[in-house]
Amino acid sequence: MPRSCLQLFVWGIQYIQYIQYIQYIQYIQYTQYIQYTQYTQYTQYTQYTQYIQYIQYIQYIQYIQYIQYIQYTQYIQYTQYIEYIQYIQYIQYIQYIQYIQYTQYIKYIQYIQYIKYIQYIQYIKYIQYTQYIQYTQYIQYIQYIQYIQYIQYTQYIQYTEYIQYTQYIQYIQYIQYIQYTQYIQYTQYTQYTQYTQYIQYIQYIQYIEYIQYIQYIQYIQTNVETGSQEGSAVVFPSSLSICNFPTRALHVPRPSLIRAAGFTHLLLLGYITGIIFDKVYRFLL
Repeated sequence: MPRSCLQLFVWGIQYIQYIQYIQYIQYIQYTQYIQYTQYTQYTQYTQYTQYIQYIQYIQYIQYIQYIQYIQYTQYIQYTQYIEYIQYIQYIQYIQYIQYIQYTQYIKYIQYIQYIKYIQYIQYIKYIQYTQYIQYTQYIQYIQYIQYIQYIQYTQYIQYTEYIQYTQYIQYIQYIQYIQYTQYIQYTQYTQYTQYTQYIQYIQYIQYIEYIQYIQYIQYIQTNVETGSQEGSAVVFPSSLSICNFPTRALHVPRPSLIRAAGFTHLLLLGYITGIIFDKVYRFLL
């Protein structure tokens, strides 16, 4: 029994496996059928889509042809329009060229007129400038003439002033010469009068001195004769002097022990004494 149960169990396992295998096979067949149906449906769908695509392609081709026809017609129209536009542009270009030529001609005419106007203005300016130059030269000539006249007038004035000044100088010199001559004459006169007075005074002094000298000689002779002591000074008496005249006459003792023998010896002693004491004598005077 146990062996039979085991076999039954094994057989049951195998049967279950067989059932599962059969189910798997059926599942495989079903899946294959499903796949086949799906493939057939897919093929039909693809055929349909291909047909649809073909129809669409045909329509697209027709549409493209229509579009191309439309584009061709439009191109024809466009080319005609372009030709028309080019014709219009050519006409406009011709007109523009003519306008340019006309404007250039007008500008050239205006330029010629402007050049003529400029030349005319320059000519007018040149005429005005020449007139101005001539006027300025005339003005300068007039000013030069006036300057020359002024110079001549100033020179004349200076000459007249110089003449007047020289005359004045000559007059002043003449006056100074007259005054100088008068002064010289006056000084000469005064000097002459002073000289004459001095000469008279000198003569008077000399006369007084001569009188005093005679009196002194007489006094000395009296002293010599009476025998004055040897070596004593001889003094002039104050009673014989005059006012403002030295009251003492300088003398020295005799240089010799011999007495004066006479009047000549006494004069020689007086002369020697005057030479020795000349400066002192003049200072005392």
